[in-house]
Amino acid sequence: MNNMKTKRVWKNIEYTGLETAHIERGEAGIKVCSTVMTLENHSPTCIEYTLRLNQNWEVENLEVSKKGQDGGLFLSVDKAGNWFLNDGTNIPDLTGAVDVDLSCTPLTNSLPIKRMDWEQQVEPAQIDVVYIDHENLTYKKVKQSYKRIHKREDTQTFHYKSGQFETVFTVDHEGFVLAYPTYFNQVYPHKTREEDHQ
Repeated sequence: MNNMKTKRVWKNIEYTGLETAHIERGEAGIKVCSTVMTLENHSPTCIEYTLRLNQNWEVENLEVSKKGQDGGLFLSVDKAGNWFLNDGTNIPDLTGAVDVDLSCTPLTNSLPIKRMDWEQQVEPAQIDVVYIDHENLTYKKVKQSYKRIHKREDTQTFHYKSGQFETVFTVDHEGFVLAYPTYFNQVYPHKTREEDHQ
């Protein structure tokens, strides 16, 4: 089969910094490995995360670590929408959540965009999401909404709302954020294909 490898780099506007994300899609699903480096609160911060998805861009698990901070966070979800910690402990408060939203990256905004059929979705899509605060690696279930408001040949524009926060951002032809006002800009796209003869 064809393996797809994509690299995306985003500039953090709010805090000086960059994220480099490597996305690989193969027979086993999709794997994202990313490093986020910023000068948050005038102090260097480095966050690494690995996100595993099935072929439909549905979350299987997420691992996040912060340099200089003990431990990390590992969350997984089963097909019934039950969420678990690394030791297998169930987290009832997260039951039913579909996506993850990691606060330091625009990549997780791509999950519902790539998963859903926006030709059929006329009304705003209401989604239960696990929101993860990258500063202290806490998590909670929140409701978010996405509505496509413009479609062009190579870009789409979405209205996004989470709690009291709302914005409009643009994604590229693959559904990755191009411009997220006051927070993120994509600065490097790259894609190659490799033949997998196994």
